[in-house]
Amino acid sequence: GMLVRCIVKDASGNSVTSNEAKCSTSAALKITGQPSDCIVPVGSQARFAVKAEGTGLKYQWQVKFPNESWKNSGSTTATTATYSFTTEGKH
Repeated sequence: GMLVRCIVKDASGNSVTSNEAKCSTSAALKITGQPSDCIVPVGSQARFAVKAEGTGLKYQWQVKFPNESWKNSGSTTATTATYSFTTEGKH
């Protein structure tokens, strides 16, 4: 990263210099790979993956059933980039 500082002078030519400060950039947060639809038999594993760029990424997969609102999934993989669960025949 780049360092910056400021020199301040008065009318008499005296000067003081500020402390330095560091300027860093971080990658913009963005999705680079979207999850895809899947069709799997009841009782088998469904798997979804997302790819993202950024720093300190955290994931939270959500689910939505017909006539319901979005909810955070309670699956053990719901906070990873790859979300999987065993399908059931409820909905």
